[in-house]
Amino acid sequence: ASYQSWLLNVATSNWTPLGQSPAAAGTGVMYRPGKVMMTGGGTLGVDPVTRNTGVIDLTAGSPSWRQVGSMAYGRSQHNLVILPDGKVLVIGGANEVSLIATNGVKPAEIWDPDTETWTTVASMARSRMY
Repeated sequence: ASYQSWLLNVATSNWTPLGQSPAAAGTGVMYRPGKVMMTGGGTLGVDPVTRNTGVIDLTAGSPSWRQVGSMAYGRSQHNLVILPDGKVLVIGGANEVSLIATNGVKPAEIWDPDTETWTTVASMARSRMY
């Protein structure tokens, strides 16, 4: 599988390659207009899972991925939720790349886009995975 990122210019129908995110097989979300983050996932889609976080500013003249602070826990198939204050909550996921994983990551974490760092917060009572 290829983990190349691409940007489409709708006006010209041209695609521009943007490279590969430090969390290329992870979960992604646009946390601010034109700003995308990807987190975790496997290493090129397989174990081991990563704690990586990558961000890209699609409004920049030459957008490129860069690595920022890592999550405390490696996660695969987790969820990213944009909070009302603009921070990003990561919940759930497994600590292995598997659709039948039984070991979930229970602690949640919050990412602050201003400091580009993670803070571990309360844990879930039950695992939430694929």
